[in-house]
Amino acid sequence: MHHSGGLIKALGPGFLFAVVSVGVSHIVQSTRAGAGYGFSLIWVIILALILKYPLFEFGQRYAVATGNSLLEGFRRQGKWSLVLYLVLTVGLILGTGLLYIDSIEET
Repeated sequence: MHHSGGLIKALGPGFLFAVVSVGVSHIVQSTRAGAGYGFSLIWVIILALILKYPLFEFGQRYAVATGNSLLEGFRRQGKWSLVLYLVLTVGLILGTGLLYIDSIEET
């Protein structure tokens, strides 16, 4: 029993990171894009992976070091950063939704 507890402790942070890193867009849209475009979009995946890990790592370190959320950190930079965050977030949500709607219409 002691061994399995150590295994859970060792793997726990990785599982948590995977849960927050992988969402519907990864499971559904990436699979659909791969089926539709093959390897022609592999550069997008590589770029996303290169950018994604450091951003997630920084966010976690910032929250632990300061005790504040990333949104609080953005707010401290000024309203412009919160507005930019909001625009990017809503843009990504709408973009993903439009891609989904477009993919439904094609079938």
